[in-house]
Amino acid sequence: MQALIEGGEIKDEIIDTDTNFRDIQKKKIIGKEVLWSLLLVSGYLKAVNIRHTEYGDTVCNLKIPNKEILKLYRDIISGWFESEEVTSDKIKELLKELVEGDIEKFKAGFQYLVNKTFSYFDVGENSAENFYHAFILGLLVNIEGKYKVKSNRESGDGRPDVMIIPEDGTKKGVVMEFKTVRSGDEQALEAKADEALEQTFFS
Repeated sequence: MQALIEGGEIKDEIIDTDTNFRDIQKKKIIGKEVLWSLLLVSGYLKAVNIRHTEYGDTVCNLKIPNKEILKLYRDIISGWFESEEVTSDKIKELLKELVEGDIEKFKAGFQYLVNKTFSYFDVGENSAENFYHAFILGLLVNIEGKYKVKSNRESGDGRPDVMIIPEDGTKKGVVMEFKTVRSGDEQALEAKADEALEQTFFS
């Protein structure tokens, strides 16, 4: 991250060009390759010097695409690592509340995390759903090994944004759908909630 912020490039990275991350749950190690691919398909990195190996892999250099994204990295992402109020323990506790179904606590914790890391102006109204989708996927790296994470997979009669499936069949799974609603518009919120439920319906 520091190299990128200073104007450098991440060189010779193998990237996953599947923008829906359909096979993320099959990866035994969710490492930097997934991180770079996630940032690339979300628009927070730009691929340059793209080439293909004899095995069909896509290899490229990665850089920050523009000044707006550079500002986000400097002001927001750097702050994630510097903040004493957003620790790895708090993130793990937040994810524990999510997968155990303690939604009210998760809601409060997630709002706290969002307020401490970025603002509405950093996210942007037109890209909010994609931003939060990518943000959640980044957080879910912390539960790798105990849960499979499926993103934008066809399921039943709907297509949920994220599914969190426990390896232990006795535990709860989670289905997440992201929608954007203007603050205070309760009628629109109810409509969007109904729309989300329809999209995540399982037959």
